[in-house]
Amino acid sequence: MATILKKDSAQLDVAKPLVAQGADELDIVEIVMAVEEAFKVEIPDAAIGENVGEISKALTIQKLAEIVSKQQKSK
Repeated sequence: MATILKKDSAQLDVAKPLVAQGADELDIVEIVMAVEEAFKVEIPDAAIGENVGEISKALTIQKLAEIVSKQQKSK
């Protein structure tokens, strides 16, 4: 995530929406795809929001981690 947002990982706030940390819609898509690949999970769109605008407003690193955790437990 830090690489996509061009920030040092120490600068990222896990509770702050990714958009508030400089992510645009494309960054959000890239982040979700990178997380899916890294953790070998498929994150359903419904888990992160109904549409891209909704996703980008509320998605945080913490929420993404919770989604991944749930996906891994259901394997």
